[in-house]
Amino acid sequence: MLYVNIDLIFELLNADILDTNSENKLKDYDLVCESSLEEDIKLTSKEKAIIEIFNDERNAEINFIEKEKLLFTKLFVGNYLLRNGFVKHLEDAKIYKKLELFSSFASAELKNDKSFAKTILQLDGTYIKYMGDKIRNNRAMMTIAIENDTTNDVESFTLVDSNLKADPEMTLGYFKRMKLNQKESYSVDRIYEDIFIKENDQFTTKIFSNNEQASWLSNPYFLKELVKIDSNFIDYVIDGKISKVDSDNSYCKIKK
Repeated sequence: MLYVNIDLIFELLNADILDTNSENKLKDYDLVCESSLEEDIKLTSKEKAIIEIFNDERNAEINFIEKEKLLFTKLFVGNYLLRNGFVKHLEDAKIYKKLELFSSFASAELKNDKSFAKTILQLDGTYIKYMGDKIRNNRAMMTIAIENDTTNDVESFTLVDSNLKADPEMTLGYFKRMKLNQKESYSVDRIYEDIFIKENDQFTTKIFSNNEQASWLSNPYFLKELVKIDSNFIDYVIDGKISKVDSDNSYCKIKK
């Protein structure tokens, strides 16, 4: 509430933030807010610990980054062990399940640290969704994520905000991994329904919502590589069901 109370004081006093005189702008805090300013600005034990990290005399910046890296490495490793059932009990298990803490509180430097990301993504590729823009849009990092993703739908690719979704080569890696993960349940027919089918000349948005399919199909090698992944794609390609549309709205079919 401290921030709210200070904001209220300035509003009531119509304080000018450009005023640089020495008048105490918070002199009426106790009266207006019915609470003690001295009490409200007391640091909690956790806040003191955070301040100490920033105030490390040996080398504040380096030590903060290293401590931050260690802290979040523990968070990701603990989460990985719990999610995969490798440990039956872990103290403070609820904390390890809250990876949003990394998204919310990790520094931009750590979120975009390639060395850190590589280590974490080799544990579980789906962790890429918590990383920074530079990691999510990096081909090498996304490749590592896909290669270490065991989810049926390869969520490291489908559920991540990344420009690489429009990249044909990255998408082929996604299809390869999906086939590997799904095994017997893998179905080209379902892939067509979920990804390539069109309604009113528009690709379905069930999984990819920004017309990424058009970008894939604009690559002359994409369809050739797609049928290498699974020969069952051939019929869809021959029939023009998986193909880029010509300007006259007819399908660009390929010959056998």
